Amino acid sequence: MMRGYCDTDTLFHNTKRHADQPEVKTELDALTVLLAEHRAGEITLFRSRVNLREVEATKDADQLSHLLADYEALEAVPLDERHYGNSDVVVDRYGSVVSSPLVSDVQDEKILADLQALGLKRRDAEHITQALCNHCEVFLTRDYDSIIKIRNRIESQFPEVKILKPSELEKQLHSP
Repeated sequence: MMRGYCDTDTLFHNTKRHADQPEVKTELDALTVLLAEHRAGEITLFRSRVNLREVEATKDADQLSHLLADYEALEAVPLDERHYGNSDVVVDRYGSVVSSPLVSDVQDEKILADLQALGLKRRDAEHITQALCNHCEVFLTRDYDSIIKIRNRIESQFPEVKILKPSELEKQLHSP
C-alpha cells in the first residue's frame, strides 16, 4: 500500500481556502480523491507533530478547528518523536528528583542537516525527515517556492521518496 506524508499545506482546509485560484482548485480536486482513497484504506496518508505545531499557530478559530479535524483525519506516523534522554533535576536538599523526558520531532539529525544544506527551511526539512524516517514513498506538498522548486535535488539525494503535488500523485495512481 502506498504511504504518503502530507505537508501542512496539503491539509484539506489549507487548500480549500485558496480554491478560487485555478491551480489550487486542481490540487483540491486531487486531494479530495486522495482523502477518499485514504478513508477507504486504499492508500495511507500520514501526518506528524510537525504538522500539529504549524496548525496550532493558526490565528482564526474556525480555520484552526477545520485544520485540527483535517490533521486528525490522517494517520499518525509510527515514529513521531525521538527520545534522547531525561533531564534529572534535584529539587530539594533531601535528594528529590524531577525527571523530564527530552524528545525531538527530528528522528535523524543528519538527514535534517542534509536537507537544510540543500536550501530548505528547518520546518520543511523536519517534515521531509519525518517522511523519510517513516518510510513514506511520497511527500505531498503544494510548497512551490521551496520544496517543489528543489525537488530534483531532494529526490537525487533521497531517492526513496518522491516529492509530489496532490494532482501528480492522483494522476500517477489513476493513469493506465
